[in-house]
Amino acid sequence: MNHQTNPQTEEFAELAELLPVPAERDIPVGRGELMKSTLYRTFDEAARGGGKTPVSRRRRLMWRIGMPVAVLAAAGGTVAAVLIDDSPTQPEIPTAAYCNSTFAKAPEKVLYGVPLGPGQTPEAACAAAWDTLVSMQGGPAVAPELMTCVAKDILWVVPKPADRTVKDACASLGLTLPDYEALYHGATMDQVRRISTLLDSREASPYRCLTADQARAIAEHALAEVGITTWRVEEGFETTRTRGVFPVAVPGDGVIYLRNASGADCP
Repeated sequence: MNHQTNPQTEEFAELAELLPVPAERDIPVGRGELMKSTLYRTFDEAARGGGKTPVSRRRRLMWRIGMPVAVLAAAGGTVAAVLIDDSPTQPEIPTAAYCNSTFAKAPEKVLYGVPLGPGQTPEAACAAAWDTLVSMQGGPAVAPELMTCVAKDILWVVPKPADRTVKDACASLGLTLPDYEALYHGATMDQVRRISTLLDSREASPYRCLTADQARAIAEHALAEVGITTWRVEEGFETTRTRGVFPVAVPGDGVIYLRNASGADCP
């Protein structure tokens, strides 16, 4: 007896061989492209069955690929989500952590941020502010295990799901891990936090009625103390007063700008 080969059965075997286990996220380029074309082809043929594919077979098809696709969808919302670039991301604002008491993607308007001191982790900063956070947002009375993702170029801290790695949990929100080794015009993340702490200290407060020369001296001393040699100090375009000037670091530019303190009442 001659047996005809069912093309869909062949695709199922191909699909089963190509799909990764849930923990696997580093997909070689060639294999990834083959996965994508196979998945799309299988979905397309199932959708266009038009009587050629019995209902029971279509159901078996969806069951067969449903769970793997759910795994892929959880990683980013599309069939090919496993192919997204989930390499660590450099946050543009490494001096603050933005905290949420529930596992959720960052909202359009970030609700609660806390400054990060030198050497302080985003998780530790949000845990320390947990009582305030819960009073604003609700959530468990005691801080659970927290994790950090990068969302909209900020460090976004949320409770960690017990059944996922941090990498996969971030990916399920469409986010990535922070790149803690990132350089900001030659300065490390910890140096950026140290310079920010120094410039935000009482000595450099905008309410101290500093002159532009005093603000520049504070900025240059802070750079030397932290050991940053690749940044520069510049007057902001709005620096017009002789007093009421303060220095502010902009890591993305590698510059400490001298700016006017709004509302400063200086002689």
